[in-house]
Amino acid sequence: MERYELFDKYLTGDLSEEETDLLVEILEDEEAGRELVEYSLETKLFVDYGKKVKSKIVAPVKTSGFKKAPRRRSYLPVLMIAAILSLAFLGYHFFNLKNNAVITGGSSVEVSRNGVLSTSGKKISEGDTVRAIDDCNIDFEDGSSLKLRAGSKIIIQELVMNKSIVLQKGKLFINAKPQEMGSIKVITDDSVTEVVGTEFSVQKLTVGTVLEVEKGTVKFSNSEGVVEVPQGKLAFTAKGNPIDVRERKSENSLWDIFSDRLGKDETLKFYTNFKNGKHEGVLTLGSVSQDEQNRFFLHRGIIAFPESENFIAANEITLFSWVRIEEYSMHAPVFTKGDDSWRLQIQHGLPHVGYGGTSVKSFLDTAPKHRLNFRKWYLVHQVITQDNVKIYVDGQKLLDEKISNVFFEGTGQVMIGGNSDKKNYHFLGDIGEAGLFNRALTDEEIQEMYEFGKFRN
Repeated sequence: MERYELFDKYLTGDLSEEETDLLVEILEDEEAGRELVEYSLETKLFVDYGKKVKSKIVAPVKTSGFKKAPRRRSYLPVLMIAAILSLAFLGYHFFNLKNNAVITGGSSVEVSRNGVLSTSGKKISEGDTVRAIDDCNIDFEDGSSLKLRAGSKIIIQELVMNKSIVLQKGKLFINAKPQEMGSIKVITDDSVTEVVGTEFSVQKLTVGTVLEVEKGTVKFSNSEGVVEVPQGKLAFTAKGNPIDVRERKSENSLWDIFSDRLGKDETLKFYTNFKNGKHEGVLTLGSVSQDEQNRFFLHRGIIAFPESENFIAANEITLFSWVRIEEYSMHAPVFTKGDDSWRLQIQHGLPHVGYGGTSVKSFLDTAPKHRLNFRKWYLVHQVITQDNVKIYVDGQKLLDEKISNVFFEGTGQVMIGGNSDKKNYHFLGDIGEAGLFNRALTDEEIQEMYEFGKFRN
């Protein structure tokens, strides 16, 4: 009789005494016992239960001596089977109960199951892909909950023993209850976040992963190591880089990390981020102000850089600045070198790029549909090469044109908020920061800067 038939008879209580002895001998082989458990219970849950139960049962220690001790029958397999079977009912209940999660609070959510889009029903299972078109919640049976931001996308990798969630893009918040078994994991291509009984958020950016801990302590790991991130801290990691942990002092803590990285770029010139209200130029108009999130910016002012008249940019440059408009005007200089070199301006609310002498009309504006609104922060980039110009707003490319007549050798003074050749004009609003790269940034680098977003929140 095959061992599988013996085990079936055991489960139904039909084994004879002789067959019981035979089964016990088979089960003394650990591999055979494991195969029978897998065969009978047919779920990873019970195999794990069996392993846990078995690990807690200590087999009798064999003693050595001049005489071989008589062989004593091990009751380990019987105890293991009895323990597993005693948990069978609870296990099936646990499996059916804990393998459920329900989507709530979202008016528009896409759920893909086995590669097929299935928006019917709110329950999700292992293997499902969930894309939040609006903000939504995922409520687990144990009382834990997950809030998924609009535009985010996750894969439910595990849901029973562990809750393993692959975050492909976007941001999620988790309020995790202490787990009966296993833990909650959030996995990205940069890191693994593992917690039990805490509150935290994980954000997947194009360039890395951000963890912010609201309550408790979270284990955060990547290929470089593992750190414990406590309450009130923020951690960032990117592929191949160590984890950076900092105080979460304000909403722009993430920008502080990115700004420090920017400061190490040797191609970055005239970079002014107003950190702690300071700047390297000379304030000739307006004031440096501060908002409720401890972010500093130039308000209706001009900052000039003395002795910058002789600065000549490289053949390829990138200009950028955070801006907030209060009034539309014809000439609204943001970051310029006079009127016959490079200049970033806002003309009646339209991002305006200048790349040479005004006599040859070397400038471009975006289309009217891209006009910036009042009292809203925007990040504007302009990439200028010898034959092409691009304009980006909030990381999105709005203009890509072939050009000629590029001229960077003007003698004007570099200014933020003003133009040395048009002294009666200044920017009517706020400038969060500005800078010039002596190179052309890629689409990915521009998107990265926006995602770290000093004023994006």
